[in-house]
Amino acid sequence: KRYPSTDEERSVLLSRANTLVGKMFRREEAFWLISSRPDYDESKIPLDPHPFTVESRDLPKAFSWEDLREDPEDRLQWSSYAKLLTWRPGLFDDVFLKIADGEEFAIVFASSDMTSLLAPYDGGFDLILPNVESVSELTNEFRTWLSDRGDGL
Repeated sequence: KRYPSTDEERSVLLSRANTLVGKMFRREEAFWLISSRPDYDESKIPLDPHPFTVESRDLPKAFSWEDLREDPEDRLQWSSYAKLLTWRPGLFDDVFLKIADGEEFAIVFASSDMTSLLAPYDGGFDLILPNVESVSELTNEFRTWLSDRGDGL
């Protein structure tokens, strides 16, 4: 469900988020917390120009990117911020709740070798896993969490 509105819904969301990340990373395992934002440009998008943080976890700027196929006047430069952190259940509940409430976006949890990614959004989680077997395993284990649609989305 998008935008949890009760304590019970928030509890389910946090339980599922921590369970999925716990399947991807072992306790105390290092992982990357990554976020991307359009750079501040008052003429194109009114964003706060302060350095990016996710609830006081300062993320240093890793790189900038812009789509050179766009007309110059339409281009937005995006900056990506990343930091190697340690996984523990519950430690990132604030991040999951802000994403679920639409207050944060474009945040990815990635294994240190970048073979597994979890991208939470305001309606669930996208996972990129290293192989088909891992996808099948998690799909089977968490089948009841998927929608009734044939593709599970």
